[in-house]
Amino acid sequence: MDEKVKFCLEHIDILNEPIIPSFLKQKKNYQIFIEALQHPSQHNHNILDEEFKKFYKKIRIIKYINSLINIASVDFDKKIRKERERIQLVLDAPIVLNQSNEVASKVDYIPGPLLLDVSDECLKASEDLREYVVNKRLYYALSSLTEKQITILNYIYSKGFTMQEIANQLGETRQNISNIHQKSIEKLKNMIIS
Repeated sequence: MDEKVKFCLEHIDILNEPIIPSFLKQKKNYQIFIEALQHPSQHNHNILDEEFKKFYKKIRIIKYINSLINIASVDFDKKIRKERERIQLVLDAPIVLNQSNEVASKVDYIPGPLLLDVSDECLKASEDLREYVVNKRLYYALSSLTEKQITILNYIYSKGFTMQEIANQLGETRQNISNIHQKSIEKLKNMIIS
């Protein structure tokens, strides 16, 4: 039996770990792996080990940075939402006019045509992320998402909803919304990078 086949059969569990195929996808790493199989020596095994350690360290750093970015974006969204709730513009607050002691509100000083009756449907229609995107690659990547993915991204980034609020709105679990969000972001990232 061929050495490569024998090795693969003996170590099938290890080779099925997700990181191993990722490691072997890189041509250089695959060649080092084959060299270590065909010509087993301490030197070849050390080279393979060193390359895998570098690869694994790089993957861990990328995963760590991704989680930092994700946490930072969630914290930033919470901060902005909290600020909006704390510092609200109150247009109907009373204003006392100095000379005549008349009481008016800020709304009285806004010209009529600017005061539009905007329904929720109008707001929903204008909160499509694709309307705000200037980058063509990102626009096409967004267009490739499903309606549900777009809806969830709109709720998160246009309306500032939390995962739980979206889950309640759509009748889904928070975990499902989070998974759809992660997959959407991953799909966008892959389409933009490629």
